[in-house]
Amino acid sequence: MKNLCFSLVTILLAINSLEATIRRVPQQYQIIQEAITASDNADTVLVDKGTYPVQLFISRQITLIGLDEDSVIVTWDNGTPGMTGTVIHIDSCSNVTLERMTVVGKDSYVSYFQGAENAMEISFSQNIHLLSLHLSGGRGWDAYPGVPATNGGYGIAANSSQYISIDSCIVYGGEGGSGYSNVHGSQADASPGNSLVFANNSTGTVINSVLGHATQVDASSSLTITNTVVLTTGVASNDAQKLPATFRLMQNFPNPFNPSTLITYQLPVRSSVFLRVYDVLGREVETMAIGMQSTGVHSITLNANGLPSGVYFYTLEAPPYHETKKFILLK
Repeated sequence: MKNLCFSLVTILLAINSLEATIRRVPQQYQIIQEAITASDNADTVLVDKGTYPVQLFISRQITLIGLDEDSVIVTWDNGTPGMTGTVIHIDSCSNVTLERMTVVGKDSYVSYFQGAENAMEISFSQNIHLLSLHLSGGRGWDAYPGVPATNGGYGIAANSSQYISIDSCIVYGGEGGSGYSNVHGSQADASPGNSLVFANNSTGTVINSVLGHATQVDASSSLTITNTVVLTTGVASNDAQKLPATFRLMQNFPNPFNPSTLITYQLPVRSSVFLRVYDVLGREVETMAIGMQSTGVHSITLNANGLPSGVYFYTLEAPPYHETKKFILLK
């Protein structure tokens, strides 16, 4: 009996110890940073579904996990001019894990001469693990009409950091834009941003991920890319990569979106491709006949201007393959 009581006490102490290291963040966005600041080394912070307009500064060992990368959205851009800064900044620390979140950098505001911002910066840190994240730099704009668009913010900017692991992520650099002339109705140009930038002896490995637009690595850095899709102008370059062996439809990005979103997919064989969109009642509300496409990874932009806000399902058909995912249009 004495041994049984001792065992129960031991179990209760172990449970209490575990609970003390896990902090759950509800949808009040300010609490995320409070939980990070209050955490001890090696604590875990869980983030509930929601949109969080907040900057996060991480300077200690921590694990930050969203419950769902498609519905935990961290962004420092609520449309207010004057807001500046990277959304998530990891600085001077080691053994940090971020998992299952969408992070969106601030677009530039030409009227205030503010540049676009990065989704994430990693500075003077090591052993950083990024898993199942969607990261997108802010969209850039020109300062004056007729001036070529500058690149937008980076998806990830690494500076003087070592051993960064990027696994099963989607990373995009912010697009360029056409500045004041855009206000008068001209189309924004497609100047690509930089999805991933390694500088100053930074090192890292990218696996099972999608890198949109350009990837820059300076001469003193080390970047290993394996089993990774590199998108430049919407179609993957298969240089130094194996062609996909399976059919796969990836989650659209951004999500939620308004009014356009990017849908990426891979084809194991040459196929005739269709994209169909259904509402929650199962009614087909949009059809795109994409046509015959070769083996490889492809990307298309869906414009949902004609649809009301709501939850939709999109199906990619490439007979005999098909797959369905959900997205949210939020106007």
